[in-house]
Amino acid sequence: MTKPSLSKAFLLLGLLSLDVSSSSSILTTQLEAKNKLNVANPQEHIYVKPEASRENHRLTEEAVNEFRVYDFYSRQADHYMKSEKVPHILPAFPGLDAGLHGHWGKYNQNGHTDGRWNDMQHENVVGGHISFNKSTKMPSIEGGLLVSLNKEKTLHAVFSPRDLNIIYYWRGSSFKLDPFRWGTSRSLHISDKPIHATPAGEITSQHSKYYGYYLYNNQAVFSYQLHKNHLLETLGHIKGTDVITRTFEIKTQNGDVQINLGPTPSENTSFHLKLNKGMAGEIISKNGESLVNITKSNVGDTFKVYLSDLENSKTKELIHADTLPQSLSFKTKGGQQQLTQQSHTTKGTLSTSEKAYVIDDIDLPFDNDKKSLMFLTGIDFDKKGHAYITTLMGEVWKVSGLSKSLNKVKWQKIASGLNQPFGLRIWDDKIYTLERTRISILHDLNNDGEIDYFENYNNQIPVRAKSHTHKFGLERNKRGDIYFINDTTICKVDGVTKQFSTIATGVRNCMGVGTTLDGAMLFGPQEGTNTPTTEIIEVHEGDFYGHKGEGPVAAPMCYIPRGVDNSVGGFFQVNDSRWGPLGKSIIGLSYGYSQWYQVLRQPAGERTQGATVPMPGEFFSGVVRAATNPVDGQVYTVGLDGWGDYSAKDGCFHRIRYTEKPLYQPTNYKVFHNGLQLDFSIELDKDHISKVKNYFAQMWDYVNSKQYGSPEYSVSQPDKLGHDLLKVSSVQLLENGKSIFVEIPDLQPVMQMHLRMHLKSAEGHSFKTDIFPTIIKLGGFYNFKNAVAKNTTKNEDFNLRYIAPKAQLKISQSGEKDDHARKITINAIAGMKYSLQNFKAKAGESIQLIFNNKDGMPHNLVIAKPGQYEKVGMAAFKMLNDPKAAAKHYVPKMDEVIAYTYIVQPKGKHTTYFKVPKEKGTYKFLCTFPGHWQLMHGEFIVE
Repeated sequence: MTKPSLSKAFLLLGLLSLDVSSSSSILTTQLEAKNKLNVANPQEHIYVKPEASRENHRLTEEAVNEFRVYDFYSRQADHYMKSEKVPHILPAFPGLDAGLHGHWGKYNQNGHTDGRWNDMQHENVVGGHISFNKSTKMPSIEGGLLVSLNKEKTLHAVFSPRDLNIIYYWRGSSFKLDPFRWGTSRSLHISDKPIHATPAGEITSQHSKYYGYYLYNNQAVFSYQLHKNHLLETLGHIKGTDVITRTFEIKTQNGDVQINLGPTPSENTSFHLKLNKGMAGEIISKNGESLVNITKSNVGDTFKVYLSDLENSKTKELIHADTLPQSLSFKTKGGQQQLTQQSHTTKGTLSTSEKAYVIDDIDLPFDNDKKSLMFLTGIDFDKKGHAYITTLMGEVWKVSGLSKSLNKVKWQKIASGLNQPFGLRIWDDKIYTLERTRISILHDLNNDGEIDYFENYNNQIPVRAKSHTHKFGLERNKRGDIYFINDTTICKVDGVTKQFSTIATGVRNCMGVGTTLDGAMLFGPQEGTNTPTTEIIEVHEGDFYGHKGEGPVAAPMCYIPRGVDNSVGGFFQVNDSRWGPLGKSIIGLSYGYSQWYQVLRQPAGERTQGATVPMPGEFFSGVVRAATNPVDGQVYTVGLDGWGDYSAKDGCFHRIRYTEKPLYQPTNYKVFHNGLQLDFSIELDKDHISKVKNYFAQMWDYVNSKQYGSPEYSVSQPDKLGHDLLKVSSVQLLENGKSIFVEIPDLQPVMQMHLRMHLKSAEGHSFKTDIFPTIIKLGGFYNFKNAVAKNTTKNEDFNLRYIAPKAQLKISQSGEKDDHARKITINAIAGMKYSLQNFKAKAGESIQLIFNNKDGMPHNLVIAKPGQYEKVGMAAFKMLNDPKAAAKHYVPKMDEVIAYTYIVQPKGKHTTYFKVPKEKGTYKFLCTFPGHWQLMHGEFIVE
């Protein structure tokens, strides 16, 4: 990777930006706005300058980190700890990259396009969301299985596990992926017209069920129960021809076997049936559809259906010469190895850090023979210490050789074709994976190191199509219930009945999932609409957490400040004493920041409150899953690049290794009425600990609203941005010598608190550390000699600053109504697009613009003056620290905007009236909802 010249870059930061699309006037305006709003900015506040605090981070030279602000809250606290003048309300966090390039920073990847997935050499079965040639008017199939029928991969079919049928047959190329977000947010698109197509008609009979599919020498054998009859089915063709075959075996029988082949073919295409001896049946036509109707058969019988567009006489000749297999069951035992060539050897690099926990790097086989993309999404270990890892592009790799030196790490692909899996666990010696539509169990039937059977554990998961996967998990409780995320809901599959159910709702883009040793389930929604900042939820059944819905909003266990993590990747509770003082800890994985932190929990009445403790070290990508290797007792993590993060590589694999050196972070905490107790694993220096100048405490709130995320608000002045200073009155070293009580008389329930500590161990080692609690409930009064008396006037009730959706502005019309205006209707459609890419108007005419939102996320439409599209977009992008940004509909007040609609929620509508400018030319219109403007735009032509 090319490394930027940081010295040159930061020399130019006197102008606060290297973004050539932004003018200095915009930057000046933004600086003035930040000063007015009490938001930190690099020109005035040294602790937010991106070029500082880089000496303790190893990946600062990566391009993605060029303007990254490291350790904002720590630097802010350190600055004011040595300052004589400390404002009572400190400036708030400005956003990624100091807020200079919008909410997500300069390197936001929400608009990232990369077509490399199309270059991967796929096996014969690929799962995914499948769409078809528009002329066919065929609805897309979510969770379909695309099967190539010949070695040349020129004949293909789509099997739908939810329909238990073949939906589409065609000859030509396999599929193509839209390069938006590497192809994860679009379908596997089939552009060729079908030889034959069957409109989907999902099987709802309680007597029908999809069991899974076997792989035999790269040939899929589907197993399902159709109306009480258990069938095996495989697809193929007559060698040397394009005649497609469906071969069936009757595994168990209960009445006549009927299979719907779809619409009766045209005169150029025909179905034919061939039966075993002793069988009776035919292809019949009923209500315009062709059905196989087997009236006489025995268990174990086989039969074949042929689809041909050849001359009828030629087809009959081919069928007569074709033979029926005696059985398909032999193909359900495992075949010959198909992936033996897909193995690679890499090595690791051991960290030389002197910390208690260090990050070792394990190289990935990025340069591999099948061009597999290594975006890693799941990991677990077998008893022998072999790691099993999923990739977002649907592969499973077995990794061995994870020795102490990591000098010879072997990667062996063992499966492919999964549908964007984002979770893998090994339970009872079986590999479970979570895909977009199902939970599968992967079996190696003949112990040859490759997966031969993809068993369907549950495929009742509802689907959100036309987006990247929103299925994240897997975790399991002691009863065997499996928990995961499906879109905005927390879901469960019952461990006994295997039935799907919803546990809680209102979580946004909740990639983070984990479980604790005591059975609690943790989830981590990402900031956005009605999610003020990244959260950690300890779920209670029936809860609603604020996103996409209405009702009482449950408080999370804790919030994570945006300067610590802008997108949690996952949680993992360690249970191995070999991992030192954190051997029973819960760790949080930062997807957005490619870092990690401890997650501390404390009972708070009926709920649990929590805190995060940042840990040193960086990963190459956003980490999302972790597991303990049973051989060495160390924690291994995997991650990926994707949607707005600080990833330097496509994916990563690391070992977090305990070095047996002292740990200089707190490992537990407890909230009292008048302060915090912090527990350490080392003995502390009593004299140094007692000096209050070594501590800095502050607090702030968020607002949960339809605004995208939330700025940081003062608690004492709720309408003002910033952090409230909290006075530390004294610090006590407890009898064990490893715990301290930090007395903060004005401590109160608050959405976010920060305590910065400059400490010294009993052995004389000086260190600094932080803790970020959310205080839902104060504990009892911690009494000691000279303790400040209990303050009975302070607030003791947690205030979840939530603005209910009904209370937020909804106006259906703007502009001066004109009954003679010409109507123009534009829709927002799926994929962040407008239904019209351009429209025309005459100079000076009156327009009635009707904007319908048919997408699943909020949008608006803003028309900018010629050549000012980027200027308007960037100005809108930087509005998120404005508390009134949502009320302003994310439209910047500037002369470059000539007309706009309000923000319209999904299925909503807004009409605006405006006069077309007299100046002829090409204007652009865009959506200024956060993160949309670079993707969602079109042209307005004034004639």
